Amino acid sequence: MARLTQQNSVTSQKSAVSIPAATQTVALVAGTVVAPATKKASRRYPRWFVSVRLIAVLLTLWQLGHWLLGYWQEYAASHGWTTLVKYARMSIPDDASLAVAPQGDKYLIGYQTGDGFYLKVYKPSGELLWHRKQLVDNPVFSQDGTQIFSGAEALETATGNVIAQIPVQKDGLLITWGAQGSHAAWKSEKGIHVWERATNMIRVVSLNKRYSASRILSLSPDGKWLAAAVYSPQDWQKGNVAVWNLAKSSEPELYPVGSNAGEKFEIVFSPDSRKLLYTGKDFTYPGAPNKLVAVWTLNNRSDFRFSSEHFTQEAVWSTDGKNIALRGENMWSVHDALSGKRLWNQSHSTNRFLKGMSLTQDSKLYYYDYTQYGWAQEYWDLSSVLNKTAGN
Repeated sequence: MARLTQQNSVTSQKSAVSIPAATQTVALVAGTVVAPATKKASRRYPRWFVSVRLIAVLLTLWQLGHWLLGYWQEYAASHGWTTLVKYARMSIPDDASLAVAPQGDKYLIGYQTGDGFYLKVYKPSGELLWHRKQLVDNPVFSQDGTQIFSGAEALETATGNVIAQIPVQKDGLLITWGAQGSHAAWKSEKGIHVWERATNMIRVVSLNKRYSASRILSLSPDGKWLAAAVYSPQDWQKGNVAVWNLAKSSEPELYPVGSNAGEKFEIVFSPDSRKLLYTGKDFTYPGAPNKLVAVWTLNNRSDFRFSSEHFTQEAVWSTDGKNIALRGENMWSVHDALSGKRLWNQSHSTNRFLKGMSLTQDSKLYYYDYTQYGWAQEYWDLSSVLNKTAGN
């Protein structure tokens, strides 16, 4: 019996030794040693977890793509192709007012937040010159850059002090200033009003009752001419650009364009007040171009017209009056102001939100681009193109 017990003990010891200590599992209840655990199965993640990880990877790649795009823009800037001014990146509303001074030495932004309206003026370095908390109404620089016109006020660019104010009480008026600030105009239920800064007087200009005028007005820099798009309520295709000589109390001259008054258009006087640029739609004759650009020379009514390749959303004169710049749905272009000949063009994506275009005296075409980081100020350096043309 003792011999059998000893033999069983040896067998148990051998069994115990044959099982590695690291894999023994002791069942306390049964008091026996069980077989080693099988290899653990691979872990399976739920589908939603995999989807979340995939989205995170895609977002990371998207951010990397934007970083690479920014790096490419910086590289292009260093090689003189296009310059991205990084200090103009600001987290402000997409409906902000933005403008560059004609000399390119200052820029402004005007916007509304939850606690009010703000108007800020900066140097090209990004240094803030001044800011005001006030109602912002389409602020623009004067022709010489020394003044800023915002609503019924004229401000000194260097300090932000109010230096002139139109005596109007009613809010909501779309006030247009002349480029030198000598006159301002707006439309109300009573007609088109013109304010003269020297006398602080307001008068109403006459318009034939057969026509209605739009709220979009334009004053010549010297204050002698006023232009407005007018149309017949009975026939919207019979549109004209009406031009008043403010030195005379008479009916305006009409320049037919056949434009739909509800369409987007621009009316801009040249810096020397001798020419008028119009962009819009044209239905004046069968087969007429529906993307019209027209430039008239006042007094002698000489003009030229051409059909733009794109519907114009913004139009400006160069500071010397020799060229006009257009921004369309998918293209920028610069044209000779005497002939309409295209001197330069550059395509852009149709889904970009652009505005605030200006062609400064150093031949830079500025504009603002709304990006995921806010508004970014960019410009094309056209000096090689425009200076070569001037030389010819």
